[in-house]
Amino acid sequence: MAMTKGSTHRLLLPCLLVYLVVGMLMRWGNIAHHPIIDSDGKGYYAYLPAILIHHDLSFGFVDDYEAKYYEPSHRVEFKLQTAQGTVNKYFVGTAVLMSPFFVLGHLAAHLNGSPADGYSWPYQMAMVIGAVFWLFLGAWLFHRFLANRQHDAGGRNWAVVALLFATGLFYYAMAEPTMSHVYSLFTVCAALYAAQRYFEHGALKHFVLLGAVMGLMVLIRPINGLFALALPLAAADLGQFRSHLPQKGNVLHWLLAALVFAAICSVQPFIYWWQTGSPWVWSYGEEGFDFARPEVMNVLFSYRKGLFVYTPVALLGLVGLLYHARKNAFQALSALGFLAIITWVISSWWMWYYGGSFGMRPFLEFMPLFLMGIVWLWDAVGRWPRRLLMALLAVLMYVNVVQSYQYQQNILLWDGMTKESYWGSFLRSDRALIGYYNDWPGKWAYTGVDSLTFSHDFEQLQGWKNEETAVEGDAHSGSRYVEFGRLSGFGPVFAAELDRVGPQGMNTVRVEAMVRVKDFRTGAGWVVSIQDSVGVRFWALLPISPQLKGRGWQRVSHVFKVGPQAPGGRLEAYLHKTDPSALDIDDMKVIFIHAE
Repeated sequence: MAMTKGSTHRLLLPCLLVYLVVGMLMRWGNIAHHPIIDSDGKGYYAYLPAILIHHDLSFGFVDDYEAKYYEPSHRVEFKLQTAQGTVNKYFVGTAVLMSPFFVLGHLAAHLNGSPADGYSWPYQMAMVIGAVFWLFLGAWLFHRFLANRQHDAGGRNWAVVALLFATGLFYYAMAEPTMSHVYSLFTVCAALYAAQRYFEHGALKHFVLLGAVMGLMVLIRPINGLFALALPLAAADLGQFRSHLPQKGNVLHWLLAALVFAAICSVQPFIYWWQTGSPWVWSYGEEGFDFARPEVMNVLFSYRKGLFVYTPVALLGLVGLLYHARKNAFQALSALGFLAIITWVISSWWMWYYGGSFGMRPFLEFMPLFLMGIVWLWDAVGRWPRRLLMALLAVLMYVNVVQSYQYQQNILLWDGMTKESYWGSFLRSDRALIGYYNDWPGKWAYTGVDSLTFSHDFEQLQGWKNEETAVEGDAHSGSRYVEFGRLSGFGPVFAAELDRVGPQGMNTVRVEAMVRVKDFRTGAGWVVSIQDSVGVRFWALLPISPQLKGRGWQRVSHVFKVGPQAPGGRLEAYLHKTDPSALDIDDMKVIFIHAE
């Protein structure tokens, strides 16, 4: 399919096929054993079984479904206990958009004999289908919005494909579809489309539709209501926008749109009133905003969750917005002004990194604004710059898809990423990296109350196994080092009786060495084992490849939390490999620690 031709359907159908194939491979194939209604999504979703099956808005059924379908580690507490009653921490709007697919899941459960309890696999799969539907409907509306602007077909096509594959929406639609982001994204795209049609034609139906969409947007996430500040960019220019402000000839339009907006927003106060007798409850408890101390730099640039680090297409779009300001300052400043305000609000949340998440997820619903910058940039440049822009977008899509997989596989951590761990795992999917950075070797916080270090520079024999393989040459220190050859399974082995060496209460072992590799993708790893006459008490292998940055001498280390040890054990520590890679070893250390 040429990216510069074809209808909206011809553009989106291949994208949908990719979503379905990748979704089945990455997440949906095991949905019966690993439920996809998870994390905060449990709270957004819970209104549906509460109202339509259990008839219990106090959510008393939660403990039963948690015990039946979820591991204890996946339990999520979304209920807030108030003096008047129990409320859901999350707003109901996401559940409103989920509801048609919930009904389909309920019918499917009855038809195939699955438990009709709201959480068996037909409901789980229905939520996947619903999330993909709303995402692609939003993408379709965004494409129609751009087409109505007479933007070049290539630019708008690439913008929509980037929305689907170069942002975190790709991950959340397939791996965490009950989170609110794809639903909010739909309302943002629908609002842009409805506002554009109203500014162009002035029809009552379009303005009432805009009021309904904005009401639903607020019902999903209240701060989404700030998106009204961005709606002027749907007008062609300042004159067109001014002509549709409240005035004598369109008072009825504004009144009816406001009534529809208020009616939809009132659903949440009604639920609160039903639960507590009060129309308003701050459902986030002690959580809130600190507008005086926003973490803007962290939100935008940190390796922990930074928007421009994990969604670099947004930075490219920002460049386009700034560039467009020279041609149409009204449109560009409408987008930039809103993005500045929403960035301040998002950065002011008490937990600026938003818990376990892939990237800076609160921005996902507003990605169309960034991608409009790319469309404007495309329209402003010639043939060869466009080709460079296509190549860059393709690279950014590839990076996002790989990182979505890495996050799903726990290579990118749900929280706590650093510069070191980000670049150490960049675009790598090695199995050795799965969970590797959960406890970065040597970075685990401990206090060595009593520690004892055994070191070997291989200049003299000390009684370690395989030390005799040391050779003269370009060592890290001194003149001797060990060649860990292509056929060797074990490097130098430190072995000792724990009764004779370890400090009292030893529960941690740290190993380190200087290594020089021929292939920094080596399968070598540190092994620590403890055994006695009964058998193996402890054994673990941790790979060194994630720490390697090149082929010169470099330090590799690991921390093994072996736990309290009974008398009589024998510990061995060594480098081990089963592949034909080769490396050199020098200045090896084994450190016994009583860690607190």
